[in-house]
Order: sequence, then C-alpha cells, then structure tokens
Amino acid sequence: MMKVRVIDSFLERHPRVHLSLKAAVWGAFAAGLYHAVVHPYVTQWDFKLYLSCAKTLGLGFNPYDEGQIVKACGYQWGMPCLYPPLMLQVYRPFLWLSPGFEQYGSQYLWSFLKLLAAAGLVALWRKRFVEIRHELFTLLFFLLAYGSPLVVDIRAGNVAVFEQLLLWGGFAFMLSGRDVPFVACILLSALAKQTPAAFLVLLVLRPRPRWGLFLGACVAYAGTLGLNYALFPALTAAYFEKLAATMSIWRGESGLINCSTDAFLRSVLALVSPGRSPEALTLLFTAGVLAVSGWAHFRRLTKGGGERSLEIVFFTCVTYALVVPRLKDYSYLLLLLPTFYILERTDSSRLRWAIFACAFVNSLKSLGLRFGLGEAAVLLSYFKWYALVLVWVAYLRHFARVPRAGGLPAPSSR
Repeated sequence: MMKVRVIDSFLERHPRVHLSLKAAVWGAFAAGLYHAVVHPYVTQWDFKLYLSCAKTLGLGFNPYDEGQIVKACGYQWGMPCLYPPLMLQVYRPFLWLSPGFEQYGSQYLWSFLKLLAAAGLVALWRKRFVEIRHELFTLLFFLLAYGSPLVVDIRAGNVAVFEQLLLWGGFAFMLSGRDVPFVACILLSALAKQTPAAFLVLLVLRPRPRWGLFLGACVAYAGTLGLNYALFPALTAAYFEKLAATMSIWRGESGLINCSTDAFLRSVLALVSPGRSPEALTLLFTAGVLAVSGWAHFRRLTKGGGERSLEIVFFTCVTYALVVPRLKDYSYLLLLLPTFYILERTDSSRLRWAIFACAFVNSLKSLGLRFGLGEAAVLLSYFKWYALVLVWVAYLRHFARVPRAGGLPAPSSR
C-alpha cells in the first residue's frame, strides 16, 4: 500500500526496525482495546443505555420516556432511546447476566461478541473484497486510520461492528449474484438505525437493474417497520416522536463525534452567518453530491469497459457517508475498505498522501485554540470528513479514466 521507495528500502535493510514498528502499531491498538473491554464501568455507555431500555420495556414501561427508564432502572444515562421496540428485544437476553448495572457479565459478553464480529469482518474483507497484507502501512491504516473506529465502537458499546458485518456480508452476496440474501442482510442491518436501508439502491445501480426486487425489498423494509407497529403500536409511535424530537440534539453534535457533512456545514455557517438555518445549504450540497455521483456512475457503466461491481459498491459507500445526516466516529468503519482500495489506485500521489494524512490527523482543534483561532478552531476537528471528501474526489477521478483493455489502468507516479 502506497509504496514509498526510500521508506521501503530502509525497512528492507533494517528488518528489526520494521518488526518493532509493527509491534508498536499493534501495541497501540491493543492498548485501546484493553481499555475498552476491561473497564466496563466507564465504557460501553450505548450498551448500558439500551440494556436499560430493554429492562424498562420488559417491566411494561415506556423506554422512550427518560423518566420511566429512571423509574424502572434507577439510572439516568443522559441519552434518549433511539432504537425501535423490535430492536430492543435483542438486548433482553443480556439482562440474565447483569440484572443489576453494578454487574458487568453482559458487557464482557457484548465486547467478546463484538471482537468476534470484528474478526469475521476482517476475514470477509480479505476473502471477498481486497488483499490485505501484513505490511506496515496496511496495519497503520486499518488499525489506526479515521481515529481507530473499531476501538471507538467497542468503547462506546454501539452496534456498529455488527451492522458493518451484515452490510459487507450483504455486499459479498450481491457480488456473487445472490441478491435475495443481500436484501436480507441489508434489512437486518437497518433494524437498529434506519439509514443502512439506503444500500438497497445497489439493486438498480447495474447495467440490468432489478426493479422488481428493489420494490419488493422496499416493501419488506416497510414491513419491518410495520411489524414494530403490529407488536408495539403505542411504543412505535413514541419511538418516531422521540426520533423527531432528537433531531436538534443530533445537530448539536459536531467535530470528532459527528463528522458528517451536515455537522460540518453547520459549523461553517455558525462562523460566517450565526443564527442562519443551514438546512437549505445541506440540501443543496447533498443534491450536488448525488447528482455528481450519479453522473460518474452512469459514465462508468456506459464508457468504462465493464460493470466493475466492486468499485460501485465502494463508491456507493463513500457517497452514502457524504449524504447521511449523522456520521458518528465509529461509523467510519464503513470507509476503511473503500479508502484502502482507492489509495492504491488513484493516479495522483498528492491526492493519495492528502487522504492518508487527513485520515490520521483526526483533530487539531486544541492546537488551533492555543494559537488563537477561537471559534474557527472547530474546523480543525473535521479531518475525517476532509479525508472522506478527498476519497470521493479520488473515486470520481478514477471513474473518469478510461480503463485499459483487460484490467484497471495503472496508477501513475506523479
């Protein structure tokens, strides 16, 4: 990955240095995992919240009312319940291990399952998508890029790694021509957070769109929401009310914890025009991204010398990340593989290194404050988003090139 002749030759001449650097990278990653797993009393706040919601639901209370969560569990987490009632059933078995929140058996089990899911995800990436070698730059990227989202996810106790395993499992099914299992995986991945259902669009982003299956999948997705209404009518209504009411809370998140396009544009607008609503700007940017991405996709299909389904999947992931209204720090797990893929194929070394640098800088906000940037320092906490935009640009450049017969165009050294 990103071969640099001087660095490679130095590492080849000094294998002990190479081994030491690899060990340091693994050590930093392992230290983060250790803290996330063995200190459940100060980590896994998302898991604790939804365990509380599941207990509240089991006792017949409303988990979308923070006061009733306190009444049922005696705890106030300071975060609202934002998963539908059907998803909360997934957490009910974990209550058997930790009937009281001072007991951590369920949290250790949750972390163990997430580590298994992460191992399965990496194995799936290596087997079905790209070759991932045990090289220094590769380790650096997958373990530490984008703020190490796997460690962040395990520390937060979110469902992100399970969601990613289902998504990439679905992509693998689709690439092997098995569209029905693909639909099933996408629908399962959207049980907690609704936005992954957008990947059903991959059914029509192909030379021969499967409109019938796409419409059927949309009906099936509506059916999963309808199942919530059928089983928990009052609670499902309360869920959607809570979802709408917390939009302002989401939009208050910015920078490192929510590196989305919407958050970035809100931060910019707060600097240049305080008090002005950014909805129109966000809609305009989103429409522009979708229009340009659609044009690039169409051009790729009509003039690109083949379908290149794998690249369409990666590009769809990048476009999705750019337009989704909320992109948490752990959600950048989705971008590791598409970014790794395009880093090896972009025809511009400057763009390649800019992506690599932005993916690793993470945040310089505190440094900006120290140098007197004031409120503008918040823009130094969006490096993950800057990397995302550059990755999108790299895919546009890659799609604009006419492939050589028999394979991908060779990256230039410029």
